Amino acid sequence: MRKSLLVLALCWLSVSVWASNASPQKLSEVIGHGDLLGASTLAYFNTNERARDERSLTAAYSSLHALEMCMAHLGQPVAQTQALAQMKLLLAKLELLPAAQRERYPELLQQFLTEQQKFRHAAATAYAEVREGSDSIEQMLSAQSHDLAHLLLDYQIRHYPEVATGRQTLSVAQRETLTASIEQRFQDLRTSQPEQAEVLGKINSQYRFIRSQVLSPDGRLQAGVEFYLSRAVLDLQELSAR
Repeated sequence: MRKSLLVLALCWLSVSVWASNASPQKLSEVIGHGDLLGASTLAYFNTNERARDERSLTAAYSSLHALEMCMAHLGQPVAQTQALAQMKLLLAKLELLPAAQRERYPELLQQFLTEQQKFRHAAATAYAEVREGSDSIEQMLSAQSHDLAHLLLDYQIRHYPEVATGRQTLSVAQRETLTASIEQRFQDLRTSQPEQAEVLGKINSQYRFIRSQVLSPDGRLQAGVEFYLSRAVLDLQELSAR
């Protein structure tokens, strides 16, 4: 009986510790970094590109490191931690594949994206449960970073046909709706946060610089999209954490 009570007490304690650690800010960062990890990985291992951009691989590992730090802060939530471990394993497999086996990239990337979607769903569910504890501005900044990160991941998937097959991507109309929402939110943020208007203006400029490329239904993959959108996501996260 005592042993059962002790087990129950330990379970309650672990749940309490996780709940206390599950800050809206950290969970918001997890969602953004998860999409950035997926986008950078797809960009680096895109077989349709003649040359790899090492910056994409560096960005992928930077996001992976940030996510591992977030998992430690959040108390290693099971669903997120397991999916992240699989993503890390698949990334290592992709990196170890010799150039002669590049045809295996799409197969492994499909598996990677499956785990990434599990990870995002778990993080988004957890965030929805605690975000009411954050103020409206923090929620707006989080929503903006999530939308930009999602837009980037969708862009990378669309430009990798072998991976996009069978996966739901945003239609032209959906992209236009999403970008309109992003633009309106930038206006609302600058109006409600005049002291941050300059910083928000710079972030908005990063987004608008590549907006037409993101909306284009065709065209070649542009490395600048990853650079500017990921920078905007990270800058919004930093602004939200102040």
